[in-house]
Amino acid sequence: VGKPAVVNLSLGTHAGPHDGTSPFDRMADQLQGAGRLLVGSSGNFGLSDFHIRHIFTGETDAPLSTFLDFYYGVSTYGYGDVEVWADADMQFEAKLFAYNTFNKEVVAEATIDLNTTEAQQISLGNKVSGTITAAYEISPYNNKPHLLLSAALTGMRTNHQVGITIVPKKAGKVDIWADNIYIGLTSNDIEGFTAPTRDATIAEIGGTAKRILT
Repeated sequence: VGKPAVVNLSLGTHAGPHDGTSPFDRMADQLQGAGRLLVGSSGNFGLSDFHIRHIFTGETDAPLSTFLDFYYGVSTYGYGDVEVWADADMQFEAKLFAYNTFNKEVVAEATIDLNTTEAQQISLGNKVSGTITAAYEISPYNNKPHLLLSAALTGMRTNHQVGITIVPKKAGKVDIWADNIYIGLTSNDIEGFTAPTRDATIAEIGGTAKRILT
């Protein structure tokens, strides 16, 4: 009808690179112009523990390990997604592990093959039932390494938890975002494991596109 239009998007997700290069953000930026404005929420996640940012200075740095925090318990709802994004020239190795929090030891470990873009189903021995599907790519939108983990766990032994380890192969920044719906991140206050930070909790859609008013 040729009239100016303002659209409010009170939506948010943590699936994506959080840098404005996702297909949705690029589309949103292109839609705006004279008489067209998109407004998006930044999310309500400032007090949530689901993000870790770590800068590796080189391949000799210690690995980063953290636990997946299933908000509703694995036996109730052991589903959810976790994403790893790294700088465009960053290289790393990724492992999933099962950990006995009572004995303070890793009881199962699996290295994710980052030399294929085929989805991989990872099992973690008899302490954890179900699988975690891993898929890796170099994103065509920003040339960044991108690892997606989709959990489908149905049970876990008492005093056990699942986690992820990032081993640097080159200097660079790594971000880990859990979906913050079913999964968060935690160190369990165990020495050697990384606790979440709260410095990048603005959601995709509202806070990351270049031209959306947040």
